[in-house]
Amino acid sequence: LFGIHFDEYQSESQFSKQAKEIIDKLGQLGYCKKRDDGVLEATIPSKYNSLPRDACVVVQKSDGTTLYITRDIAALKTRLETIPTEKILYVVDSSQTEHFRNLLTISKAMQVDQVKNWDLDDFYIPFGRMINFQTRKGKFDLLSDVLDDAKERAQEGLDRFLIRKDGIDHAKVSAVIGKAYLILNDFSRARRADYMFSWHEISSKDGVAFLLLYCHARLCSLEKQVKIPIDWSANVNLLTDRQEHILIQQLSTFQDVLFDAYRSHEPTKIVHYLVRLV
Repeated sequence: LFGIHFDEYQSESQFSKQAKEIIDKLGQLGYCKKRDDGVLEATIPSKYNSLPRDACVVVQKSDGTTLYITRDIAALKTRLETIPTEKILYVVDSSQTEHFRNLLTISKAMQVDQVKNWDLDDFYIPFGRMINFQTRKGKFDLLSDVLDDAKERAQEGLDRFLIRKDGIDHAKVSAVIGKAYLILNDFSRARRADYMFSWHEISSKDGVAFLLLYCHARLCSLEKQVKIPIDWSANVNLLTDRQEHILIQQLSTFQDVLFDAYRSHEPTKIVHYLVRLV
């Protein structure tokens, strides 16, 4: 739906056997202790933790069943050993911060070589939650439901503004606009921020999405109507107006903004840049 391709699907249950080996290794290193209730708990020294305290993590139930944390450690270790990659990123909502902190702490304590210099932000990309996220038909589970609703609302917007041109596939245009509304609305906020989902806000004429889409459409229209090819060898010294200098300066920072957004995993920086540019 968003041009995303998955090469492989894995579930944490695939790593139950390796998780047992993780528990055995933690025991050999002297980190595990069985509590009175039969639960196995690992105490990891603070030198491996991102917080200034020892990490106490339950790694096995009293009946010998492994937990998410041990299976996730086994999965991480297996992937690092079998997948040739420079980086592994876990994109999970911010409520799982403690889980991934423990995942990294225990992996470091087990001397997993690839993670020894990692910080939490190097592999865990937390995001906030959308509250009140639903379509006109009520709550939903599928992304396709959201996109269908967005397409329908975008089509209503086109009809409301009487935007009708021959030779244009209005259904296709509505789908593109609806998808852009959703992306720009989400990316206009900090990644970690929870927020109230509002269809009215998303499609409002005062919203970020409408502003950027309208500006893009106007620029495309101007380029089409003027029919003058862009001359990249033009003499920029002829641009002497103060507003022209401000625009040039703003355009020149795009590469830095793009790299900063990539490095910090914060697409909102690109959206804010575009809003300032407009």
